[in-house]
Amino acid sequence: MRRSCMICTLAVLSACSTAMAVVPDSGNPAHCIAGFHYAAYAFKVAKQPQRATPMVARAIFEMEKLRVSGASEADARAESMALTKNYANDHDRMMTLIEACGSAQDSDPKYRAELPRLFALARSTQASGQ
Repeated sequence: MRRSCMICTLAVLSACSTAMAVVPDSGNPAHCIAGFHYAAYAFKVAKQPQRATPMVARAIFEMEKLRVSGASEADARAESMALTKNYANDHDRMMTLIEACGSAQDSDPKYRAELPRLFALARSTQASGQ
C-alpha cells in the first residue's frame, strides 16, 4: 500500500513538472511580456534607453490584453517569470519570440491606434523607475 502511494505521488509530481514546462508561445500574452521585458532590459544594459521604450510599450499592450481577457495576472506573472528563467540564456529563442510577438502587434490595428498612449505610458513608467 505504501509503495503504491509513493508511485502515485511520483506520477503526479512527474505530470506536474511536465505541465509546468514552459515553451515560448507568441500567442500567449504572458510570453510576449517576458520577451519584451527581456529586450527592454538588454537595451537598458546596453545604454540604449530609447530602444527600451518601445519594448516597454509593447509589454504594456500585452498586459492590457491580458487584463481585458480576465486572465489571472498572478498566473501570467508566474508564467512569464518561468519562461524568462528557462530561456534568458537562449538569445536566439528569445529573439524569435520577440519578433513573432512584435509582428502580431504590428498587424493589430488596435495596437497601432494605441501607440501614442502606450509610448507616453512607457516613458512615464521608465521615468518613475518601475
